[in-house]
Amino acid sequence: SGLGYLYLANGNETYLAMALDMAEATLAQMTTTDGILTESCCMDTDDCTCNHDGKIFKGIWTRHARHLADSANSAVSLSNRVAALRSAL
Repeated sequence: SGLGYLYLANGNETYLAMALDMAEATLAQMTTTDGILTESCCMDTDDCTCNHDGKIFKGIWTRHARHLADSANSAVSLSNRVAALRSAL
């Protein structure tokens, strides 16, 4: 959400593009084949060994991804990428 705030402050879409790169990489690396965001400590096992930090990861990530998507409403050149992020949320 920090890059989203920078975009809102100065309108430079480069910040949004960087933030979307990170969000897309997270979705590509940390989702199941069904598209479910999963903690990295639970990706390859049925027995999740995450501590509390790992367990709250999805909530924090989703909150910041939602802020990014909301911040990017006016970024016409990135609208397809923002729409894809919104559908993942």
